[in-house]
Amino acid sequence: MRISTLSHILLVILLAASPLGSAGQSNHAFSDSIHTRITLTGKILDSNENALPYVNIYRSNGVEGTISNEHGAFSWSFKPTEGRGDSVFFQSMGYKTQGFALPQSDTNIVLVLQEDLIQLNEMVIYAQTPSADDLIRRVKENIARNYPYQYQGSQFFYRSRTTMNLRKLDAQFDKSSLESIHAGMVDSIRDHFPDELMSFTDLVGKLYRSGNPNDSVRQKVVADKAVSLDDANLDFAFEVIETLNKQMEEASNNEYWRVKSGLYKKEISHSSAGDNPISDKMQEKQTQTLRNLRYSFKNEMAFADLTDEDRWEFIYHPRRYEFTIAGGTLIDGEEVYRIDFSPRRRGLYAGRIFVSSKSFAILKADFGLAPGKVGRDFWFPGIQYEEQALHLVIQYEAVGDHYRLKYLSNQSAEALQFDRKVKLQKVKDRFLFPKVLEEVAVRFDFDLYNEESVEILIVDRFPVESTVFRTLKENRSLNVQYVNQFSDADWESYSIIEPTQAMKDYRRKE
Repeated sequence: MRISTLSHILLVILLAASPLGSAGQSNHAFSDSIHTRITLTGKILDSNENALPYVNIYRSNGVEGTISNEHGAFSWSFKPTEGRGDSVFFQSMGYKTQGFALPQSDTNIVLVLQEDLIQLNEMVIYAQTPSADDLIRRVKENIARNYPYQYQGSQFFYRSRTTMNLRKLDAQFDKSSLESIHAGMVDSIRDHFPDELMSFTDLVGKLYRSGNPNDSVRQKVVADKAVSLDDANLDFAFEVIETLNKQMEEASNNEYWRVKSGLYKKEISHSSAGDNPISDKMQEKQTQTLRNLRYSFKNEMAFADLTDEDRWEFIYHPRRYEFTIAGGTLIDGEEVYRIDFSPRRRGLYAGRIFVSSKSFAILKADFGLAPGKVGRDFWFPGIQYEEQALHLVIQYEAVGDHYRLKYLSNQSAEALQFDRKVKLQKVKDRFLFPKVLEEVAVRFDFDLYNEESVEILIVDRFPVESTVFRTLKENRSLNVQYVNQFSDADWESYSIIEPTQAMKDYRRKE
């Protein structure tokens, strides 16, 4: 079950999430120290003057660049070149790549890309055109070869946008053996939690990935800088968490805390030497941002590796789909098939993929839940989760003989209903049965609808030795810059995705 960032925050508050440790900040960064930079901005359109989203924008050195946002707008800041000869290129599947010399001063452009489509009878690859089903089979057979496990590092830009609508929230206090946890605190959560929450977070950092599929840790995230805009003040919620932290800190070595609801039990903390519960609400907030980032990267990179069989259902279970070759296009002189697909009775998704005629690698995919379909869901007495909308876009770039993630967009909408009694218990280990020392019991009844968007842009790549990966320490806390409105000045000298106009115009509600 995939639970969004703000849904997770709500569950943290309601189910009393465990305290988090803190550590020193990482000093990694990939902004350029040279202040003299040139900014190229603009909008990209097709021949019908419709905005072209997700256009790859890159320098002739093949490294620096960005991507246009969902409305075709872009902004790219780069170092000026010495002399002439350096160029910028605009590339989108199904369109002719355009390029021109890099400007020597700040420039704004409107660029129109022309379609570059070829008919099947013009594609000279085989004596006869393969069937769509055969191409999908070859895609699956070549996943390991095209997207292999390798030790690697990349500089990334990450953006998340979340809107949570709390359609219902009721909390009925049952009992508490702790004086610090009382009915008034539960009433405060119920009465002060806003009906709608919006959150925007932009973040840059480095992602390190393992080349050994048997490693217990497959990736490590080092976050460098984060700018966040939260729609409401949730300090009261972190005060509740702080109270719980203090209670958990008092547990002996053979005592622990757990959440219990019916037969479900989950240990959430255990006192031991070196525990350092967070008591500062701002540090708790920042650490939660970093936890959400790592959770998100784990899910998104499983999708990027084509190992998430649920998301790539049409590849792993092709009999559930109808496939049609819609023609072809050229990318860097290589012929690429355009394959459209739609679900049969058991399939979930509909969309289009671009498949290399040479390697059978997916170079781009653009798909989502088909009309009338529901995605991932979960049901348990008193708990119901349903993914009601989904739109995925992913682009890869060739790195040698392999393919690596360049850009990913994951937009979803989900509903979560919860109506159960929840107990927070302090438990003492005993030989046969543990003894409950303290207990807080509250019945929660809430219904929320959440829309979330996650974007990841890989800005640059660099080699990583296996020994470096194994010894690398992730930063466990993050210095988040909280703002009331986004500003271009916050990201001067960084390569980011241009914010939408709605993001630029939005101001935090006090």
